[in-house]
Amino acid sequence: MRTRAGWIYNYVSGVDGEVLDNTTADFGPLQPGDPTHMRGAAAFAATQVTWNNVPGACWDMVGPCRAVVILWQPDSDDGTYYSLATNDVHLAAVDPDSAILVSHEVTHSIMDDVYEDNFPSASLRRS
Repeated sequence: MRTRAGWIYNYVSGVDGEVLDNTTADFGPLQPGDPTHMRGAAAFAATQVTWNNVPGACWDMVGPCRAVVILWQPDSDDGTYYSLATNDVHLAAVDPDSAILVSHEVTHSIMDDVYEDNFPSASLRRS
């Protein structure tokens, strides 16, 4: 995930050399050290849940899966939409509070990839 400035949010946890092979270790809850990034972590988690429902290795049966690019930052007012022109999801600052909203926009990204950038047109008008 990145901001409009282009840098990517990246988190790492500590390393524990005491975990034996073929065992499980509980590291407890992990979260970003900066609380202003919690919504970014929530957007990542919602994206991961959406992506993990892929039927097989990839949604796109024609070519390789395209990465889902999400533009978000704690003060973003540019959202909520998927851009067909730049192939990225734009989220407003509070959007990650709703996992279904993030999943909805991520699904537009997946659909655009599956349709090979020939996204079907649709009217937003209701009868």
